[in-house]
Amino acid sequence: MLQLCPALMDWLLFLTMFAILYGAGARGFSPAQWMWLGSLMQLTYLVSSLATGHLLTPRNTRPLLLGSTVICIALMAAALWAETFVALAVLSAAIGLFAAIFFTAFQTFMRHVASPDELPRTAALYTCSWSIGAGLGFLSAGALYAFGPAALTALTLLVGGLTFAILLAHRAPEHATTAIEPDAGAPHTAHVPEAIRRRYVWIGWLLIFVVVFALRPIQNFLPPLGAQAGHSALWTTLPLFLQIMLQGLAGYAMHTQTRWLYRRAPLVLLQLAAALIFVVLAFVPAGALFGLPLVGLWCGYAYFQAVYYASNAGRRAWNLGINEFLVGAASLGSLFLVELLMQQTAQPETALYLCAAASLGLAACALIWLAPRR
Repeated sequence: MLQLCPALMDWLLFLTMFAILYGAGARGFSPAQWMWLGSLMQLTYLVSSLATGHLLTPRNTRPLLLGSTVICIALMAAALWAETFVALAVLSAAIGLFAAIFFTAFQTFMRHVASPDELPRTAALYTCSWSIGAGLGFLSAGALYAFGPAALTALTLLVGGLTFAILLAHRAPEHATTAIEPDAGAPHTAHVPEAIRRRYVWIGWLLIFVVVFALRPIQNFLPPLGAQAGHSALWTTLPLFLQIMLQGLAGYAMHTQTRWLYRRAPLVLLQLAAALIFVVLAFVPAGALFGLPLVGLWCGYAYFQAVYYASNAGRRAWNLGINEFLVGAASLGSLFLVELLMQQTAQPETALYLCAAASLGLAACALIWLAPRR
């Protein structure tokens, strides 16, 4: 039951994000305002992630988890009723602040209560859980948006209450109150030297940065662009829903593919494949319904490895805090760059070239950084 919590929280987070951004397009907000509504949430998210990763201990993780859950639910419910840009901006920033506390604390708690031999399955379940929750958030927001904020608020309170009840009922076992040995790797990677595991922590950080850099502009600008084009909320969310659902399934499947861990070749090949898909989508934007789900397969692999590598070497809570910090930093940087590109060109889909370039850059970094050393 515990692994349902990131799914439920991401359900609400993406539902709220879609409602804010689709409403911004419907109310005639400018592209710059779309960018700021997404960026403020990411700005507070990245700052809060680093602070949380530094301050978390096995003893304070659960209280912070419970408190951030309650506050996030209240803020998201309020954002569904806000209409002015200033109110939406303030609420978006506050949601980002407490969402970072929730996700960093949850991953740390998850790692504390799981034994080392359960790490692949735990990381896979986490990737699958939050991805499916995000997909449900987009889909339910698209389906219920026409019914107004009352229906969305009712769903938010229902799902949020269930999340809090699960967390409140879950008690950590005794060994969760003591820190995990920093150099204790999972048994199936015991043959991987600690120095290599630490190097792959950096690879995990690069992976999560590039994936979020590529996907965040699509998730941020597609809803208001769809609203301005006159597309229904449900039709606008469908490609995003399919992409995230395949991402979750791919992330879960990764726990059976541990032979892919700590290997350079699969990493590089998947980055090249992702770059190719982004280039094709730039030339054929109408193919988003098919292309974005394929991108989801790449994302599932990347998110799983980022969580796994961060949890299998060094200071786990700090590594996970940096993961979440990079989610915010990549989101912020990509939104500014894509918004600038949208000002310079009449074809927003050309921003997909940035996504392709980011994937190619990661492939190059992997080739250099992971090259065999004498």
